Amino acid sequence: MAMKSLPLEIIDHIVNDLGDPDDQDSRPTLQAYALTSHWHSTRVQRALFATISLTNDTVFAKFAHLMDDSPHLLNYVRVLKARCVPETLYRLGSLSPTLTTLNLRSLTLIAPHFQSFYYLPTTLKLAFLEMFRSPTLVSLNVYWFSDLPLQYIISCTQLKRLDIKTRYIDSHIVEDDNDALIQPTATTCSLESLKVNCEQCAQGIVDSSSPQHPLQTIVANFIGYGTLSALISQSHQSLRTLEIIDCLVDDPNPAPLGIDFINLESLTLSFRYHYNGHKGGALIFLTSLLEHKSINTAVRPLKSIDLRFFGLTHRHFDLLESDVWNRLDTALSQPRYLTFDHVKVEIYTPSDDDIDYERRQQFHARLPSLNKAGKFVFEWYVVA
Repeated sequence: MAMKSLPLEIIDHIVNDLGDPDDQDSRPTLQAYALTSHWHSTRVQRALFATISLTNDTVFAKFAHLMDDSPHLLNYVRVLKARCVPETLYRLGSLSPTLTTLNLRSLTLIAPHFQSFYYLPTTLKLAFLEMFRSPTLVSLNVYWFSDLPLQYIISCTQLKRLDIKTRYIDSHIVEDDNDALIQPTATTCSLESLKVNCEQCAQGIVDSSSPQHPLQTIVANFIGYGTLSALISQSHQSLRTLEIIDCLVDDPNPAPLGIDFINLESLTLSFRYHYNGHKGGALIFLTSLLEHKSINTAVRPLKSIDLRFFGLTHRHFDLLESDVWNRLDTALSQPRYLTFDHVKVEIYTPSDDDIDYERRQQFHARLPSLNKAGKFVFEWYVVA
């Protein structure tokens, strides 16, 4: 009776302190604790079965066994991760009637080698589409599928977080065996967080959205300047976190963005040097923002900018000769930006030899106004 009288919040706190349910080393401890009483067992089961990862045949077999012997445990599943390789598609299809009944909050689908979503087995495809619009689902992560029904996904108004990694999307109407069409249910984007690495996908979000949408976080990887500008323009009033990775810029002097950020708190720009020909794009984007007074830190929450260079070697220091650094320093020397806490440059290089003392001094020299104001932070990391 004393065990049962403990408040549920205390029991949950004990379960959390015993370890992470996703950590295999912690699971035996949690399972042992579940044996102390039936009352505590229920709380442990909620933790142990909150996240299910269907990655191989062994896990699929265990999940099928769970459905047969203890179907009540499926009520605890809130996060599902499924690897959609050819050898698991049949098993996923056989589980589809059960998958659609889960009260998920997060769904992750991973398909190596750009598996076509459009040509998935019909029962599985329809099951996924039904799961996308589950009223409890708020986070959807879809990796390396092609032919994604983007308009359908965006129309799922309960979704708040979307992370898509793909090569291209498709505008196909999805059909079942009876030629019944599954049409989008809405036309306005309701997402609050978007991570995207596909130009076509980002453009699809822009085209499907109203003039203003509620995005608070944007992580854009390898997106063109025009598309990225349009995407940001639609969310500049709500945007809090912006990360730009390898922005594609054809014109070194692009048209002004004309954006006035109201709530921006975090701005990060990353450069990955295995992409040739676009090394300065994110710098140009940042410079355009600053030159055209898009950020007024006197009344805005943004207090720092992070610039990250990945894979930088001695062969890439032509970037330091770019005129964009002079423009960036001139822009940052304006009084409105003197309230910045810092501008940080992080260098990730494969060896000690690639960033010697002279090269580091070159980086400092490229932003003299920040150096003079004591606002420039330089950090260097060796990453194998």
